[in-house]
Amino acid sequence: MAAWFTPRSVWHVVNGGPIEGVYRGIDEIFDYFRWVDTETGGTLRHQITDVLANNQRAVVFIRLTGRRGLRAFDGVCLTAYEFEGDQVAEAWAFAEDGPAYAEFWSSPD
Repeated sequence: MAAWFTPRSVWHVVNGGPIEGVYRGIDEIFDYFRWVDTETGGTLRHQITDVLANNQRAVVFIRLTGRRGLRAFDGVCLTAYEFEGDQVAEAWAFAEDGPAYAEFWSSPD
């Protein structure tokens, strides 16, 4: 998966409450991915529902489900990608229901 990113890639998390932020470079991005996996006990699942793309950009719609403590999330999210060649240069991840997504990532029950 690291081959999908450039050393300068940037990953933005929008409306994610406590996880909202900008993760720069492969190390920060993968630290974020590992943290998400750990916090959800590996339960976070992405089901791609639609993709709009050309050779410069893509938008991927997903159904995201997962558990964190006693909290559960089941919602529509999208990630917009900008490419540099065949790698991700920058990405912006959004949840359709921002307040519910932020609540999911707040302190677990």
